[in-house]
Amino acid sequence: MPMTARTFLTLAKTGALDEVEGRIELISGTMTMAPPPGGSHQRAERKLLAAVFEALIRHGNQGRLMVQTSGGLELDPETLVSPDLMVVTARDHDGVWKPDDVVLLVEVAQSSLSIDLGSKADLYAAAGIPDYWVLAVDTQEIVVHRRPGDGRYATVETLAAADSATALLEPTLSFAVSGLF
Repeated sequence: MPMTARTFLTLAKTGALDEVEGRIELISGTMTMAPPPGGSHQRAERKLLAAVFEALIRHGNQGRLMVQTSGGLELDPETLVSPDLMVVTARDHDGVWKPDDVVLLVEVAQSSLSIDLGSKADLYAAAGIPDYWVLAVDTQEIVVHRRPGDGRYATVETLAAADSATALLEPTLSFAVSGLF
């Protein structure tokens, strides 16, 4: 019998998962582990976080939008993931975000690139995440996924270092791709 997101959260809150190294996610009722991120991954994540905070503050959006790193996102009753970064609507909640809260979702990918561009993209599309970016650390590109439907994104575009990336639902979140690596 698959595990539910609620059961998974209960295990986490009681400390039953504290000894596990790396990030644990619940995907379709099965716990999966990701290895701890390497130095290049962490560097890209820090640069992304700084850029997002700066954009939110510069445009006065920090009261309307929030940044969540490695937070819980419940995609369905048996799937609870921890994306590297989400820009979400500022509201009170129970500690777990829902797809309707997400303005922008970003995964930083190095060893997980094929998963983030494959099965993770399908999960996010099925949940209706409107704007999903994958920061490909090794190639220093951003793969932008938009227009979710039927478990897939209809639009997938790769942006190179010379390009800019702008959030679909929040155009004030715009970044030079080269500045994120």
